Amino acid sequence: MDNYDMLQDACTALLEILEKSSDSVKEAYKYMQALPEDVRDKLFPFYSHHSLGIERAMCGNQTLKEMPGRSDQEELYARFGFLHASCKKGDVDAAHMLMCWGIEPCCKNTEGRSALEIATTEGHLNIITELVKIDEGLLEDVAELKLLVCRACKAGKKEIIDFWFDQLVRHGHLLFEQHKPNPLLFACQGGHYSIVADLIDRGLVSIDEAAVYMMGADILPLLKIWVVPNDSSTNTDNDKKELIANWHHKQLNTFDPSWLQGFQDSTHQVLSTINLSQNSLSSVPEGLLWGLQNLRHLNISQNSIQRLPSPKSHRNLSECRDTHTVPLS
Repeated sequence: MDNYDMLQDACTALLEILEKSSDSVKEAYKYMQALPEDVRDKLFPFYSHHSLGIERAMCGNQTLKEMPGRSDQEELYARFGFLHASCKKGDVDAAHMLMCWGIEPCCKNTEGRSALEIATTEGHLNIITELVKIDEGLLEDVAELKLLVCRACKAGKKEIIDFWFDQLVRHGHLLFEQHKPNPLLFACQGGHYSIVADLIDRGLVSIDEAAVYMMGADILPLLKIWVVPNDSSTNTDNDKKELIANWHHKQLNTFDPSWLQGFQDSTHQVLSTINLSQNSLSSVPEGLLWGLQNLRHLNISQNSIQRLPSPKSHRNLSECRDTHTVPLS
């Protein structure tokens, strides 16, 4: 068997250890020590069998990038995904060991996914902090950080979402105002509407026309999170449950009247109160103002509304005591 075949077999065996062993660090060192020295050095130039205590085994200040044959090793690391396997498993000691042996924290697999992305999707914060500690340069790529936020949103990993948002703020990066990709859309794709609601309530994302278009029907389960029964209702019609829509301060830049259809069942439930205050609405659809038979209270204060959609609407609004809060009874 030539050295190339031995190297391929070594990579396959090591990957299996990293994926399946309950003590992958100990088993990996044991396996590496049994390899011929030339194969071992070709695979991991910084390998040291004295490093079982997980101490960083670097050759002075030299990095793997400065060593001959770097491209060959990068190809192996990408194809076999050693670091990615440890990140997926959540094995922080194995990840540290591999980085000590020379795998860069920024390495990507053949699918173009970084080790950070794998750890983010799997929800392993301990792995993420270890990668960042070894290579703080990982925090300098703003586009990558925003993508990681989105990956965490789609996976529903709130702790990881908070970590990446904190990093964006700490390093002076702008939050998600005009951007692609959109964490709001990613969270909806994962069905994590409570996470979307949390991001909106914290002012980290907004619902503009572009987001509404991309979300489609996904916006209805999101809006339902803020709709609650009106327990103080004095309605004598016991067959109908009155609802309060608490859509105030929800970063809304637009409002589509079709959203109301999911909350209007004339037989069982009706919207009696809608609070749309403290948003960024510049207009209000006429159907919202006068098209809901059972709506008694509508609050559109603290928006950017200049006029209402018809002369009748504008006249009725002008006659109200509070020019932005419309009692409809």
